[in-house]
Amino acid sequence: MKSIDKILLDSATFADQQETNNFIGKFKELYKISLFKIGLDAILTKAELGNVKFILEHKNKFERLHGCCISSSSSKFNKIFKVFTKELNHQIKIQTLETYVLAHEITHALEKESKLDIRKDFSTALKIDMQYVKNSHILIQRAIKQILFKELELY
Repeated sequence: MKSIDKILLDSATFADQQETNNFIGKFKELYKISLFKIGLDAILTKAELGNVKFILEHKNKFERLHGCCISSSSSKFNKIFKVFTKELNHQIKIQTLETYVLAHEITHALEKESKLDIRKDFSTALKIDMQYVKNSHILIQRAIKQILFKELELY
């Protein structure tokens, strides 16, 4: 079994070693958030298979984009089951090497892998949560008010 460092080294295209080390550190930092572990493991598995590539492109000072995830599909013949299977490949381009940008772009890859429509599914879950907020625990009510009303108000 390959280490996280080896998998990321094999799947990353960066200009110099320092950027690569910084990238690996940022990726590992995401593991501190337990909610991300399953998704990070999935991305590492795809990277080990050669289906995820990380590319650092230096940002033009006039550009607002911090990163993007470009996905494409290919078909392969499965000799065991004698069928063609569809496989997704992801190119995660990072222009601003920050943990939040990396998390955001990995989330896009996972969204495509899971075939979820986050905009639709998130709004449905949010609507259900909002219907039951008055019946929930007082700490949850406070957290929802803080995040959904006070924090979003700033945007």
